[in-house]
Amino acid sequence: DRRQRQMCIRDRYMIDNPDREIYAIPDACLDLQFVYEKGRFVPYVCGTHTEVSLAFISGSKKIFGVKFEPGVVPDFMKSYAGELVCTRRNVSDMEALSNIAVQFGKDMSFEDMVDIFTSHFIYADYFKERKNIIVQIAGIIHNKKGCVTISDIAVQTGYNQRYLDRVFKESLGVLSLIHISEPTRLGMIS
Repeated sequence: DRRQRQMCIRDRYMIDNPDREIYAIPDACLDLQFVYEKGRFVPYVCGTHTEVSLAFISGSKKIFGVKFEPGVVPDFMKSYAGELVCTRRNVSDMEALSNIAVQFGKDMSFEDMVDIFTSHFIYADYFKERKNIIVQIAGIIHNKKGCVTISDIAVQTGYNQRYLDRVFKESLGVLSLIHISEPTRLGMIS
């Protein structure tokens, strides 16, 4: 779970009682934000902006946020991730995120909020698709007895080569799919 966290999360942040406007910059990242409003924290997902612009959180009293790495989209956001550009969406209907939100207190420290988020946001539950892609890639390599190229794998899975390579490398650590899928290397292994 720790390695998954490192691969998925770019940054965590807290904005406490801002006294000026906050601007969002284009960064190709999705954020999960817990915004203090009307006496409680409310979870939102926010998409990237296409230009520097006033952030939705301007004027909020307190915000705890998690910025995902560029291109990393938790499974629950997949169906509407494209709609999040320059906007945000309330996700308090998601029980797991609401359960995290209710544990946050207005006067809580950043470290305490990080601890709560880390212990309750189960990465394996939100990034199942990545695991499924790895299983799919492994099956293709196995069925072809190692004689397969990354372009073959891309065609069979429906994902582009760069995305497949990144998911494979992030999930397994140091190995690159480009190196693993070279037919000459795999043919020599068996």
